[in-house]
Amino acid sequence: MKNKKVPLGYSDDLTYNSDWQKQKRICGYQHCIERMPVVVLEGEGCPVFGHECPGGDRVSKKCREKITSNEEGENNHGKKAA
Repeated sequence: MKNKKVPLGYSDDLTYNSDWQKQKRICGYQHCIERMPVVVLEGEGCPVFGHECPGGDRVSKKCREKITSNEEGENNHGKKAA
């Protein structure tokens, strides 16, 4: 059934959502992240949700780096916060 409503995180569509920022989501895979296996090893997978990322390890690593930058005082655009 097309356009079937499902709870956020449980979509069967594992493709990247390029409109995630417009939709005020955390990432481009938030719509399907709960369909992915939970990661057992710390420091791997999605740093926010704890699941394997549908985008792969490269995307997970990029997210972890972005979160670390934000914790060090940068905003989401890579500029130092005022």
